[in-house]
Parts: sequence; structure tokens; C-alpha cells
Amino acid sequence: MAEHFPADAPEGPVVYFAQMGPYVKIGYAKDLWRRIAGLSLPKSVVVGTLPGDRGLEKELHERFGHCRIDGCEWFHVTPDLEEFIQSIDTIRSVLAPPKPPPSPLSREQVPHRMLHDTTETAALLGVTEAEVWSMLASKQLRYIKIGSLTRIPRGDIDDLADDLPPSEGS
Repeated sequence: MAEHFPADAPEGPVVYFAQMGPYVKIGYAKDLWRRIAGLSLPKSVVVGTLPGDRGLEKELHERFGHCRIDGCEWFHVTPDLEEFIQSIDTIRSVLAPPKPPPSPLSREQVPHRMLHDTTETAALLGVTEAEVWSMLASKQLRYIKIGSLTRIPRGDIDDLADDLPPSEGS
């Protein structure tokens, strides 16, 4: 019997995150559900996707290289990898009832300092935290790692805010 692929699956090439217990596969697929079926994995293991290509997949493999298992596409779940996955739009939100988002910070609530976390950056740019992670992955924003924390320089945030249309970065 042919597998049924949901109409609301992401279209086009994606980098996906498939979690099995304490391990996550970071992979690339032109057709997500066909790839998952080809791996003999249930659809429920897909915990997130980002539109992207093999270049983004490689960047994420390098970024999380510290938790990579023997050079394959499987990684140990670490706090920073888990934080990354939780910050992107996930397939789980399509398959399960949506959870209400936390109250976003307003721009006025963000203190003025040299470095900001992704939540503060989202508030300053007027975008979602998932969009901030996409900007980081696509190198629109630079970041600094301080231990397991990701911080974005305020100057870069302000420069990008100046370039965004008023509806996005006001």
C-alpha cells in the first residue's frame, strides 16, 4: 500500500531534525516524507525543519559537531541543539494541537547592552525567534558562543533592523 504524505508537509528542500530518544539526525531532503519513509522512520520522529539545502545541512553539522556521533548525521541531544530545535517552526506543531506561544517581549522591555539572546533579538527586530535562528543559519546575523549560550551583537541587530521593511523590524 502506498504511504500517504500529508498535504501540509513542508514543500521543497528542507533540512530536517529527526529525534529518536537521546539522538537527533540532522539531514537534508528534497521530499521530507519520502525521505523519512526511505529511512523506515515514523513521521512522528520529525521534530523540526528549516527550508534549506545541503549547504545549510553542512553548516548545522559543523555547528553541532561537538555532539556528532562518529562522523554520521546523528548527534547526541545537547542543551544547545535542543534549544535550536525548539526555536524553529516544527512539524510537531502541524501534527499536534498548537501550544500557545509565550508572551513576546516588546522592544521597550529589552535592556540596551552589547550582546543579546535570541528572544531579545527577536523582540528588537520584530520577528519570531525561529526567524532569528534562520537569520543566524543563513549568516544574516553574526553570533558569539559563550559556553553553550548564543549571543548576537547589538550593533549587528541595529544594522539589520535598519535594513528590514517597517512591517518586520519596526
